[in-house]
Amino acid sequence: FTLPDVGAIANVLSGTLFTLGSSLASLLAYNYPDWQDSLLPLRATKAVLLIIFTCFCPETPLWLLAKSKNNDALKSLNFVAKINGNKPLSRDYELPYCGSEKSSDNPITIIYNNNILYDAIMKLSFAWF
Repeated sequence: FTLPDVGAIANVLSGTLFTLGSSLASLLAYNYPDWQDSLLPLRATKAVLLIIFTCFCPETPLWLLAKSKNNDALKSLNFVAKINGNKPLSRDYELPYCGSEKSSDNPITIIYNNNILYDAIMKLSFAWF
């Protein structure tokens, strides 16, 4: 989730950093014969930053519903509503039951076998285009 006032900056910054990283990798490959070894610090930095930022990313409400964690899904939805400046849902709001009867840890199986989750994923996927 990104705050509305920094969303555009985050998009531009991510594209810029990707371009700069690709350019730096190309320059290293051109100037140094052992360029693969010289990219190790860049890869390590990227991996460490990914691990750190992953710790701060909340789970999506859809995933929480798939795991039958409705209270946590409601908290996550209210967090997004607060960021977007919308009114939060009441605590007694009834979210749809999306948990699977079978105990499966594979997210693809959970989503594919559950009509509510499958429909939501399809709608969200086509909303990007």
